[in-house]
Amino acid sequence: FLRAVHDIQDHSGVVFDRADAPDRAGIGRTLELHAWRAGFSLHLEISATNYKDAGFDRPDDPPNDVPEKLAHLLNVYERVRGRDDMEIPAEQGLCFANGFLRGEPNDDEDSQIDLHYHLRMAKDVYFTFHSLSNLIQETTLLERGPAIEEALKKRNGQTLRKGKRESHGLKFEEWLSSIESETSPGMMFHDMTLEVNSKTATPLTPLFIVDLDSGVEHPGPALTLEQAAVHKPLTKATFSAAQTVALWETVTATLRPRPVTAQA
Repeated sequence: FLRAVHDIQDHSGVVFDRADAPDRAGIGRTLELHAWRAGFSLHLEISATNYKDAGFDRPDDPPNDVPEKLAHLLNVYERVRGRDDMEIPAEQGLCFANGFLRGEPNDDEDSQIDLHYHLRMAKDVYFTFHSLSNLIQETTLLERGPAIEEALKKRNGQTLRKGKRESHGLKFEEWLSSIESETSPGMMFHDMTLEVNSKTATPLTPLFIVDLDSGVEHPGPALTLEQAAVHKPLTKATFSAAQTVALWETVTATLRPRPVTAQA
């Protein structure tokens, strides 16, 4: 249910104020911004509530936070821009796929960025990157070794390599393993992961995790009944353990901190 449409001041787009279809009272809102700026399509969303217009009086809830959330959404929009794949911004802010959010580090605001890269040549090889600004773990990857070894033992798995490495001054821990598939007995898939700043995450030095899965189909939408009927399960990994390790080493050797300003 569309409740309102707000123009953006620079006339680059609009914000749709809508209520979810089951919510006829219009309490739960989504403010959805669509804009076109400097050759990039921008899409931002934020959730809001409006008890006042729905006729409810709940003292524990704001009567109507739509104006506040709209202002916040537009503030973020003013600080976000498109970014080419090879551009490394020198100013402070957060990089994400095809975009950049300008702003100084803020200990009061948490950021979590998840990026997924699938190999076109293989439907069972993909990387996942996670960056979290405030998640401080009690243990590092290698310190969790006994639990990892126990899990591998239960799945007929083995450790290919584990230890500490360094890339452009970035010190991280890694664990490379092969595990027997649950859906295709006898087939081994390969799981590789690394962590940096496990116990010391901050906005400038976030907890950073990289995973490589090889021998596991790319995540995607659930198959329809028709698709499932003709879908052939994976019976052999595209890459061997040695090939997966070679890919892992090639990619992880490029990891480096992004340059930031002298003030940061």
